[in-house]
Amino acid sequence: LGYGVAEAIVLFIVEKVNQNQIDQRHVEYRLDEISGQQVRCMRVTLTESAKRLNVDESSHHLYLDDTHRVGVVYFRAGYSPDNYPTEKEWTARRIMELSDAIKCPFIGLQLANTKKVQQVLSEEGVVEKFIEDAALCIKIRRTFACMWGLGNDDRRTENAVDVSWNILSYCYITSYLEVEENPVTLNEFFINNRGQSSCSLIC
Repeated sequence: LGYGVAEAIVLFIVEKVNQNQIDQRHVEYRLDEISGQQVRCMRVTLTESAKRLNVDESSHHLYLDDTHRVGVVYFRAGYSPDNYPTEKEWTARRIMELSDAIKCPFIGLQLANTKKVQQVLSEEGVVEKFIEDAALCIKIRRTFACMWGLGNDDRRTENAVDVSWNILSYCYITSYLEVEENPVTLNEFFINNRGQSSCSLIC
């Protein structure tokens, strides 16, 4: 299917308790359709892959169990720090990233999709590290949503919190038991609905 190695497999990286099997099966069935059932799919966890994967240092080919050439690594796990409890999982990810297998997604795209990286990229001077055209950097930054990190105890963070609280003070809160035609103020909600667990914000 374009990889150039007929016997190469598609390797699904999954969680130990795999709760999203249905949509994975649709991907597998579609591969069967377009390949005439010639593409083989296999599943391993990140922890298992630390033992079962290796990469040829000269060719950079990725192999499962020293037998199956891996053409595509499809990550259905590895998006949360919880998926990397030990150094073994990080080692497995490094092996995959250094191989010539197609990664879906590769580590750069995965990191770019995290909110923290997006927040850092939105700061002045960061995009300029990658693009020299200053005018283009300004245009790119205009497409970004405003984002603030709340990890530091500095004035910029305090301002972000203050702005958010001021906006919230102009909103109304309704409980799931009430209708939108009867909104209550923030203070009224907390006075009248102590103990309620479900509510929604409407501005």
